[in-house]
Amino acid sequence: MKAPGTVPNGAEWDAELNQIFGNTGVIVARLGIAFHLATLLEEYTPSPCLLGVEEQNSKWIYVFYARSCPDKSWLEEVTAYIETTLTGHLLSTDRIIVKCFDHPTGSSCLHADSISSEILRVVENSIMPILHKLSFKNNEYFVVVTWDGNIAVGRGGERNVILPKIPHVFFGHTHPNEVCMPSPTDLENMLDALCNGTIIEVIVSRLCSFIIRLRRPLNANEYDKFFTLVEQYKRGRINVDRLLSELGKIDSIEVQVKIGH
Repeated sequence: MKAPGTVPNGAEWDAELNQIFGNTGVIVARLGIAFHLATLLEEYTPSPCLLGVEEQNSKWIYVFYARSCPDKSWLEEVTAYIETTLTGHLLSTDRIIVKCFDHPTGSSCLHADSISSEILRVVENSIMPILHKLSFKNNEYFVVVTWDGNIAVGRGGERNVILPKIPHVFFGHTHPNEVCMPSPTDLENMLDALCNGTIIEVIVSRLCSFIIRLRRPLNANEYDKFFTLVEQYKRGRINVDRLLSELGKIDSIEVQVKIGH
């Protein structure tokens, strides 16, 4: 995979494949916003959790429990951040409604880590099987879910795809062979995406899948460690096993390699 950029000449958007995902993109994007709302609420009050999310009249409504609910001005600042910085104006603040209660209601209450696990469950059920099928083609393909709930499927070259410059919740691409382990450039792109709000990154080959899931935003020390590992991997100073072992020690991410589909 190459560095982020616009879709090059020769690459294609596959409209037919995009049709088969149904409302998967909207589900993933709604949960992605919930994840970031939860992590932002954690900076304001301890242990907030999501009671529910629903869509009404094209608005995404989030209901949270928190010991101390923030005031209206704080919520306005958070939704403004989501619109301008996180989603790059793909999602207007007019579409996001946040409600908070200081007493739990209902039977389930999801923290940020559980929300991202739910995103991964949806991705594994609805998107990764398609990526697996695409891995048997001669070119690399990618699937991206943007913050407004749209899904794009793109075809790259035999050994690379170009990441579109679109803020996204999820990005996955194929290796048209049996190897799912990331290249150093793949890892650089993954780190950059995670720092810009992406929650799930995957590579799918014919035999296995490599998955990075954000459990909560990386702190400065974790970013430095991830960056250092990428540099060491790029220069051949550590092998794949050591890379996986060290990435597994970063608390804010979960790394999985799954054999079989």
